[in-house]
Amino acid sequence: MERCEIMKNAVVTSTVAEPSGSLPLWRRPIPPVRFFALVLVSAAVVGGVALSVYHYNKDRYDSASRPPGSAGGSITLPMPVVFSVDEDTYSLIPKEEVFRGGPPKDGIPALTGPQTVPQDEADLSPDDRVIGVSIGGESRAYPLRILNWHEIANDELGGRQIAVTYCPLCDSSAVFDRDIGGEVREFGVSGLLYNSNVLMYDKQDDESQESLWSQMLFKAVTGPAAREGLELSLLPAQVTTWEAWRRQHPDTTSLSFDTGHFRNYGSNPYAQYFATDELVFPVAAVGGQEAEDTGTIPPKEPVLIVSTDGALKGYPASSLQEALASDAEKITDTFGGKTFHFRPVHADRGIFEVTDAEGNLVPVAHSFWFEFRAMHPHAEVFKPVASAPSEEASLVRPATKETFDSLVLEVSSRVLVDFWAEWCGICARLKPIVEEVAGQRRETLTVVSVEVDQQPVIAERYEITSLPTLAIFSNGELVAERTGFLDEEELTKFLDEHGP
Repeated sequence: MERCEIMKNAVVTSTVAEPSGSLPLWRRPIPPVRFFALVLVSAAVVGGVALSVYHYNKDRYDSASRPPGSAGGSITLPMPVVFSVDEDTYSLIPKEEVFRGGPPKDGIPALTGPQTVPQDEADLSPDDRVIGVSIGGESRAYPLRILNWHEIANDELGGRQIAVTYCPLCDSSAVFDRDIGGEVREFGVSGLLYNSNVLMYDKQDDESQESLWSQMLFKAVTGPAAREGLELSLLPAQVTTWEAWRRQHPDTTSLSFDTGHFRNYGSNPYAQYFATDELVFPVAAVGGQEAEDTGTIPPKEPVLIVSTDGALKGYPASSLQEALASDAEKITDTFGGKTFHFRPVHADRGIFEVTDAEGNLVPVAHSFWFEFRAMHPHAEVFKPVASAPSEEASLVRPATKETFDSLVLEVSSRVLVDFWAEWCGICARLKPIVEEVAGQRRETLTVVSVEVDQQPVIAERYEITSLPTLAIFSNGELVAERTGFLDEEELTKFLDEHGP
């Protein structure tokens, strides 16, 4: 027993005395100095990984917070002219006028089938601008805070496949039917610009069959679709505020900020760009008779573009504001044989609701003035002098050589023109009679005055040699003249003899 006990103790003693170097690594004791060194090394490794992830995400965040055509947060000069298709590709626009916007194809990711939320869950401010669309009894708001970063939303609303598009460089918005030429198309952002305006592309399984589409020309401009002459059909929509849209459409939904993309939807990367008249990319020069007022309208003034039967008419915000009487609820204008009403929502921000005679929203696009004029230099432009005057104002409108055509020759109703001069005593006697008749026939007769000493070009054009002279125009043609004083009865008879 004693021997066994001694052997047992010997074994135990031998085990305890075994050199530490022969122990497995995980069983060896760690000296305090090594322990703290290991902690520091581990912390450095973990910190390095975290720092790398931070900088990776920061780079993504910063790049997502800069607009196309910018680097390091500052606007750069236009990038070299490029074209993403073969030189043999059919094109309706000059290839040398197509510029790279900065991000590559799909670098600005379009949304397809985006998530939506009910209006009471939309995290929007009352003054946030949205593109409001209502189709088939279903309404939806597309916040520009989201479209700033994606530019296109391929969506379905009221059973209709639609593309809601927005280009921040020209503040242009338009909603299109995606069913084009018998094919429902999905649009993406090409990364290319024409006249500073986004060029979209239609996604195809075979990329060689893709075409470029101009948002503000409303048609395909390169590729197979351009060769077929395919155009985009504008759908009724309006740029308005979230508060106004929600009030008009309490059952509306809104695009969700949960887009699946990492973007700072709380900031506007184009705020500095909007604050100046400076442009980043080349735009076609605007001039000529059809753009005579280009110099008087700021390049980044909002313009509403009304489309009817293939014709377009631009309504600059300042012109609508000028035509809007202080006590008026809306402006009425006739274009293409149709009547349109413009109801101010935020007139100071260029936000108007545009409806037809029955009160239905009409197809309307929006853009900055420079973009509208560059893309549509021959389109008609609304002029406030053609709007109806207020009750207190004189119903006799003075004309100049710049406004005579729009006031007299382009008016569908009959126009009575009073040629007069300050020194003419008979003209002074006739003036109140002309104003009285203008008030009596305001619904069927437009009355215009021309002071011949101030407007000699007009007087010479119609060979006015005696004053006063009254002239009747109908559909732009001079149909009758009378010289000398007429009392009210004589003037009424003169008008009745030459029209209803």
